[in-house]
Amino acid sequence: MSARKETKAKERKPVKTAKKAAPKAVRAAPPRAEVVVVEAKPEPVREVVKPAARAERAQAEALYEPLGHDETIAAVWPVVGDRRKPRRGHHPVFRYLRYGFVGLIGILLIVLFGILLLANSWPSLSGPAYLALININIIGLVLLLLYVVRRVVVMMLDRRGRLRGSRLHWRVLGMFVFLAVLPAVGTGGTAIYLLNQGIESWFATKVSVALEGGRQVAEGYLKESGRSLQADTVAMSRDPQWQLPALLLSQETVGGWLRQQMYVKQLEELAVVDSEGQVMVSGSGLKFLILPGEVIQYLQNAEFQRVNGGAVWSEVFRQADGRRVLAVAPLKAGLWLVAQKSLNNEMLARIEDTAMAYHDYANMMQEREKIRHVVTLFMLLLLGSTVTAAVWAGIRLANKIVKPVTELVHGTNRVSAGDLSVRLEPRDDGELGVLTQAFNRMTVQLASNRDLLERKNNELDERRRFIEAILTGVSAGVVAVDDEGIVRVANQSAIAMLKLTMGTKLAKAAPELADLVHDVSRGNVVGRGVVQHEMKVTVEEGDTRTLLVRLVPQAATNSSNLRGVILTFDDITPLIGAQRLAAWQDVARRLAHEIKNPLTPIQLSAERLKRRYGKQITQDTDLFMQLCDTIVQQSEEMRRMTNEFSDFARMPQAQMADENMVELVDGVVVLQRARGGVEFITDYNVAVAMVKADKGQVTRVFTNLLENAYNAIAEREGTNLPQGRVEIVAREQQAGMLTVEIRDNGRGLPENVEVESLFDPYVTTRKGGTGLGLAIVKRVMDEHGGTVRLLRRKTGGTTVELGFPLAEPAIAATT
Repeated sequence: MSARKETKAKERKPVKTAKKAAPKAVRAAPPRAEVVVVEAKPEPVREVVKPAARAERAQAEALYEPLGHDETIAAVWPVVGDRRKPRRGHHPVFRYLRYGFVGLIGILLIVLFGILLLANSWPSLSGPAYLALININIIGLVLLLLYVVRRVVVMMLDRRGRLRGSRLHWRVLGMFVFLAVLPAVGTGGTAIYLLNQGIESWFATKVSVALEGGRQVAEGYLKESGRSLQADTVAMSRDPQWQLPALLLSQETVGGWLRQQMYVKQLEELAVVDSEGQVMVSGSGLKFLILPGEVIQYLQNAEFQRVNGGAVWSEVFRQADGRRVLAVAPLKAGLWLVAQKSLNNEMLARIEDTAMAYHDYANMMQEREKIRHVVTLFMLLLLGSTVTAAVWAGIRLANKIVKPVTELVHGTNRVSAGDLSVRLEPRDDGELGVLTQAFNRMTVQLASNRDLLERKNNELDERRRFIEAILTGVSAGVVAVDDEGIVRVANQSAIAMLKLTMGTKLAKAAPELADLVHDVSRGNVVGRGVVQHEMKVTVEEGDTRTLLVRLVPQAATNSSNLRGVILTFDDITPLIGAQRLAAWQDVARRLAHEIKNPLTPIQLSAERLKRRYGKQITQDTDLFMQLCDTIVQQSEEMRRMTNEFSDFARMPQAQMADENMVELVDGVVVLQRARGGVEFITDYNVAVAMVKADKGQVTRVFTNLLENAYNAIAEREGTNLPQGRVEIVAREQQAGMLTVEIRDNGRGLPENVEVESLFDPYVTTRKGGTGLGLAIVKRVMDEHGGTVRLLRRKTGGTTVELGFPLAEPAIAATT
């Protein structure tokens, strides 16, 4: 035991040291720091909070106790160990008092319910004791109601003060009260209604009629028994023997007859009495018969009436015990025949029950409203107790649920704001306590994960910037497309080549590439790894480029089944054009050499034949001269063609100088206007457009294009054709380019001809054309760093768009 004490003492020493060192650590902390963690072994880490910080936090968080901010779960407890420090209002004494109060209210409700059940079987409860118990239950209900009202008022003040958790508190309470009180009120109201209906059914007309009928049946039975006895008595009093002289009527004779009649009529007694009730002769042999006073009184009065000459009648009497019926009938002067008969005991018992039920029913009819009021009062007390208890239980449940949930919400808000040092104190060992502990573990893990993510994000940012720098400096286009064909990543070269927009479908900018990407992403292309294709892509009308495309399928990740494709492509249009131009130049040079050599001897021979034999031939002289002229003419035409081939094959190097493009175009237009038949219209938005150009080559370009427009208008077919019209429009673009458009309303380009192929040498759509005009235009524009496009006009005709880089900003026209 001593060793254990020494060990515990040693373990406590570092804790005491930590407590002493805590104020120094707090004073040494930065001014804005709120928490300083001091570690002491082997005790768990504890934290010390500055008093000022604690006051500020208590003011800001009125509903919450100060929370720990350490990174360990053990730091959230007010004391070290498993025992928790009781919070204010949570002392066991207060908890026991609340439980005792609730138990007392429950006992009172049980007593009230018992009173309701025993009200009919315990008559004494309708007296003072009954009222005392009701008052006790009312007092208990009022106390519970006062407690509930107090809690509701506190909640209303919290709601008006907009304290955190008040709205959720009201919602939980409202939901519970709605689910608990509404059925209780409905059930209680229905019970009160049914009980009142039941009470009314007790006093229904049918019940009253049935009881009245039973009473009348009982009275009828008694009357019928009396009338039957009276009739038998009258019949016996009229027997002929009573007319015999008195000497012939001995007591033995009369007694025997009476006994015989008693047996036949099943009578209890049959006797002859005088007006005083004295027995003269009896069938049972009794000498003395006790008659009721009312019978003797009747006999005396009747005898007096008979003496005075009045008529007398028979009468029926019922004894006081109700079990016998007695009938009297007059005989000779001064004598009466008395017959007595006992009634059926079973019938008498039923008659008594009927009479008692009728009596009780009559009493209940008088107390009907009182009964209804008592039952309604009981049910209202029970309903009020149930509703109040439900509200109280709802308040308790709402407090138990809302407080931890509100703290969790507050902690979650702080976490969402970036404060991952939040720690909450579990309020109990139930699910909410487990949830609070899980929240604390989550914040610890989030803090560590955030640090890790920040490091990884920094690494990813550095790598992304490195890749972006590489992609920006690459002349090839790089595009990343997802499984849905949407462009996710594209460098500047790709955007410039294909006019791409991030986040849009690739099919919108380059449908040809989109089809190939779809095949590669779905695995429809044979082979693995890099897929390479050379294909033509139409960026816009009149701008078709040849691209060398390399596609790399991107495998799906574990978290997603989507696949993507990475494209890299180079614009090899200039390279192919240069190769094709070089090939055509070589062909043109060879053709010019091979054709030009025999042309001179042919032409000279034809001219010599014409001079020498022109005068000697007498027959078909005209035909001979025509043939010679044809040979000379075609030789000249072929010489012109070979000269064009030679010019195309060895075009001179462009001599660049600053030229005003407006003046150059106007000079060519003036010459074309002299031809007549076609209207030439110029539209410039600049007065001076200086470009670096070879004046001779640019003049040749516009001459070729205007001649093509003139020829296209002249070759139109049909009637009622509109006036031939050629428009020359010059516009300065924002990208430092001068755009010149030549629009005509001629026959246009055939639909079956690819527009880009018209720039190839020896490709023409006009009869007699050499196919070198547009090829020369293309070559000149390439040497000048410009662009040329052919477009079909919707209204008919052709538009040629030329783009020249400006040497300096153009001066706007003053109109």
